[in-house]
Amino acid sequence: MAKKDFKDKKSPQYLKFLIQYRFPASKNEALPIKPEKLNQLIKESSQKATQNYKKLSSPKTCDLPTYINYWTQQTVITELAKKKLIKLGPGITFRRDDILNQLNQALIRYFSLLPMEEIEERRREILDPLPYSKRELAWKKNQALARKLENAFKDLAEGRNQLAQKKGYQKYPELACANGQIPKSVFRNFNKNVDEIIIQIHQQLPKLTDLPPWFYSPLNLPCFICRLPFPDLKIPEDVFDLAEKEYPLLKDYRQKISVHLRKKTRIEYEKKTDRFRIELIKRENKRHQTLGLIHELGHAIVMIREFKKGKTPLETGKYKTEKMASEIELKLLKKLSPMVFKGRLADILLVFHRVLFEMAVYENLKQDLPQLYAKTFNRCFPEAKQKRNWLYLFDEMIVLKPLSSLPQAVAYVELLSKK
Repeated sequence: MAKKDFKDKKSPQYLKFLIQYRFPASKNEALPIKPEKLNQLIKESSQKATQNYKKLSSPKTCDLPTYINYWTQQTVITELAKKKLIKLGPGITFRRDDILNQLNQALIRYFSLLPMEEIEERRREILDPLPYSKRELAWKKNQALARKLENAFKDLAEGRNQLAQKKGYQKYPELACANGQIPKSVFRNFNKNVDEIIIQIHQQLPKLTDLPPWFYSPLNLPCFICRLPFPDLKIPEDVFDLAEKEYPLLKDYRQKISVHLRKKTRIEYEKKTDRFRIELIKRENKRHQTLGLIHELGHAIVMIREFKKGKTPLETGKYKTEKMASEIELKLLKKLSPMVFKGRLADILLVFHRVLFEMAVYENLKQDLPQLYAKTFNRCFPEAKQKRNWLYLFDEMIVLKPLSSLPQAVAYVELLSKK
């Protein structure tokens, strides 16, 4: 049954939201569930949400209709995903209808060379050690593997382009824009203005002295934050206090936000408890944990604010949500320290580097990708003189979640264009 046919059925308003916001990128796809089953699932989810809402502690982040809306959307999305996925092994899940296509074969090949759980470990092995000579030894150890991964990565990219075409798009970046709910006019502005924003950022970056000769080398990610004075803050208390002064609505809900040290920086709204769980990277230093907390706290503030308007994240959309959270992040960084704000701009350049590289890859696979990765780095950091760089092959985001940073990159360009 085609999506457009389903819209004609009588259904709750939140189901219409599901159709509008969950499947904007699926031009040629039918919903993998019968309407009777879907309506029954919605009814059951609504009942469970209503019963659970009574158990929530005050103050609640949203009213009952919004809570039901969120609960139902998440339940239906999860059910639909289950029907489209098949698990082939630990941590390896593929789309059921694409099980034999080039993308899944490329994933199998890539993980046979470099298991998924080792990608980040190899990256840290190359980028983290000091003195720098240890990084050179680590790269020498992984160089042969990188050359094997190069062709496997191209097969991955080709498979994703095929997936985009199956969904009615020319290439993967167009699909990524649709998934990120990025307006076409905003995306055009990003492409038009990103290089000007890069220039503006370099005009604001702190003037660092005594930089090591390898600071802009292929075996390093330039970090300004770790070379600047940084306020000594208690995590999370002092960061919450900072945010609460600028956004008073946080005062009533800060007890519903918990912070944990784990493997990733992320935030999750736990619907059963009406609480937010923020995770920060345990191995990172306190400075980067602080930056991560400020950004994720921005997402918590946005979600609470949108809940108060009766809107769920699905209805707000990824790009708008990321833009609002990033706007809060930049405002809080300026309040924390103008110098820290300027240092954070270098991290934004790294986001641009990843996204611009990914866009170029999917637009033209017949390129020398290590050379392209280096060239794109030099575009974002003109001081660099890189010739070739293979470290994209050890970047989890690029390998597993391509262009997932696109909404954030586009949001930063929009926000910094206003300065």
